[in-house]
Amino acid sequence: MPAANSVARTQTTEPTEVIRINVTMTDLRMTLSDKSAERGAQVDFWVRNLGRKQHDFTFEATGAAPLSGLGFSTGPIKPRKTVVLQLYMDYRGDFTVRSSLKSDANKPRLKQTFKIV
Repeated sequence: MPAANSVARTQTTEPTEVIRINVTMTDLRMTLSDKSAERGAQVDFWVRNLGRKQHDFTFEATGAAPLSGLGFSTGPIKPRKTVVLQLYMDYRGDFTVRSSLKSDANKPRLKQTFKIV
């Protein structure tokens, strides 16, 4: 009796889509063109520093290992420069995106919430 034929599909972890999110930073605020993405997507954060001071863009999570310690940050961005941070969104939840560089003592750090659904 011959064995049954089957068609095997290759499973992949490739992102289903690539989403571009524009991030604009000044010395007083941060704006994101979109504040959410679907799980499984690749998100390209195009971070533009329009301020006079250096800023960074750090993707953070709460818990045992903060994501900023794993390299999910642009590092310092000089004024009038743009940097792209590419992330694969494989965990659902609310995340904080911020500039973790110190600002003036009287001004809060730049911060927003980003959601993966």
